[in-house]
Amino acid sequence: MATKNKPSDSARHDENRAEDDRNRHGDDEQAADSRNRSGDGSRIEEDRSRPDPEPLAGLIGFERDLLFTVARLEGSNPHGVAVREELEAHYGEEINQGRLYQNLRGLVDADRVHTLPLDGRTKVYRLTDRTREELAAHLDWQRECLADDE
Repeated sequence: MATKNKPSDSARHDENRAEDDRNRHGDDEQAADSRNRSGDGSRIEEDRSRPDPEPLAGLIGFERDLLFTVARLEGSNPHGVAVREELEAHYGEEINQGRLYQNLRGLVDADRVHTLPLDGRTKVYRLTDRTREELAAHLDWQRECLADDE
């Protein structure tokens, strides 16, 4: 009398696991493909005309506010005191001078802002072109997040 070779429990477990992995991988591919298609099934081309807001994701909110403030004051000579006064008016509270200048220095070191001498001690802050583009993209993204879907 011949006995049938039955797969062991561990062998069946390994087969089921491999099948689950294949199914999961296929689902990931399908999900990625569906994200890149419009409602009619045609492929969606990514708009690369503007940078992603992602480069600003590593900044804290205060740093982003500093960048927007420097941009707002660009028609004048935005020095540290002017930036601080603008932020204080926006926040409705006093800004610590050490916090302000430490963060401005960090933005200069990160090549997001550059300085120009105004007089012997005073520096004027200007956005770099790249930072201006990143702020515009970030602002567009914020507007999209707040837009009503009609």
